[in-house]
Amino acid sequence: MTDTTGWPPQAASATAPDRPWIRGDGQAKATGQARYTADLAFPGLAHARLLLAGRAHARIVRLDTARARALPGVLAVLTQDDVPERRYGSFDYVLDRTLFARDVVRFEGEVVAAVAALTPEQAAAAVAAIEVEYEDLPPILDVEQALASGSPLVHPGIADYGHDPNIEPGGNVAGRSTIV
Repeated sequence: MTDTTGWPPQAASATAPDRPWIRGDGQAKATGQARYTADLAFPGLAHARLLLAGRAHARIVRLDTARARALPGVLAVLTQDDVPERRYGSFDYVLDRTLFARDVVRFEGEVVAAVAALTPEQAAAAVAAIEVEYEDLPPILDVEQALASGSPLVHPGIADYGHDPNIEPGGNVAGRSTIV
């Protein structure tokens, strides 16, 4: 197998910037010999797939994972009920922004469920077997609409969240800078 670690690319000549860059992995990629993450297989490797909301704004009326959990090769199916207090990323202060959508999806592509299975095909089949019923809510599509009186709020309780003790006042670098 060809070594594809030749990064960053080196110039053909340091004094000839008009010459093409020679990539250490170029030949392997051009000939189909390069190995990618998807090409690797390890004993016990599980494959994950996500069920993403296909709605910009909707209430989750029903989420049924029973058929997905029963499929062969499925190791786990996770929804918000499996990790109820897990917050997403660095947005711990947005209390209703959790790892998986709960009750409401707030943007198209928000994660509703995750599946782990023995093969990519089994994971994809399990995601397809998850049944979700949505009640569409009015989406907010631009700033003017978001600022309009009576416009639905993406995070209705955000004004009541209170102070996050993990945020240091003046922690923003720009807030500490002085321009002379």
